Formats: sequence, C-alpha cells, structure tokens
Amino acid sequence: MLMLTLLAIIQVQHQIRHTETRYYLALQETIKAKEEWGRLMLEKTHLSAPARIEHIAHSKLKMTLNMSQDNGNLQTLYIPKPLEQAEP
Repeated sequence: MLMLTLLAIIQVQHQIRHTETRYYLALQETIKAKEEWGRLMLEKTHLSAPARIEHIAHSKLKMTLNMSQDNGNLQTLYIPKPLEQAEP
C-alpha cells in the first residue's frame, strides 16, 4: 500500500510540473501577443494619421482640397482624371 501511495504522489507531482510548464508557456505567449497588439495599434495610429493621409493624397494621388469661403465645413475634393491607356 505504501508503494502505491508513493507512486501516486510521484505521478501527481509530474502532472503538476507538466501543468505548470504549459501554464508558463501560455503566459509567455499571452505577453508576446499583447506586445504585438500594442505595436500594431501604434502602427495603425501612425498610418491613419490625418496629416499623413493628406500628404499621400496630395503627393501620390495628386488630389487637392479647396475650402469654401461661405461655409468652413464645406469641402470640395478634386481628383485628377486618369490618363487613358493606348489600346494594344
């Protein structure tokens, strides 16, 4: 009976160590995921900044924005007409 009890204790200790190992691995993965989420949120904030979007719209897409003199809330957006491509 004593041998069975000792074997049971050893088995339970092994299971506890295995469970703790899995827990700490999952905890490390959670920390890494939260850090990655934070980096992605910073990148999203940077990429969607209004000044950056306006700069890209003006420089790469050649878009212009004119404010109406009558009402400061009214905006007119001019998008250049794309060049027609020659038929092959």
